[in-house]
Amino acid sequence: MKDKVVRLPRLNRLHVHPKNANQGIGPCAMELSAVLTCWSNVRGGTPDAAECKSFVNTLTNCMRGYVCFSSLAALNMEG
Repeated sequence: MKDKVVRLPRLNRLHVHPKNANQGIGPCAMELSAVLTCWSNVRGGTPDAAECKSFVNTLTNCMRGYVCFSSLAALNMEG
């Protein structure tokens, strides 16, 4: 027995909506990136590393809505 081919109805018009230009990246994306970068650069990669404490605090404050900055200076790590 042959399988019946299913045909979809023709579309008169296809609507494609562009992405919202204001969407951008999340408000704390840079802070999160700084934390993950720090964790990956610390020996052992422990999330409670003392070297990453300031990055974690900045991310925590950003997620709470107190401080939100996207400065690349946050990614500069000394050491």
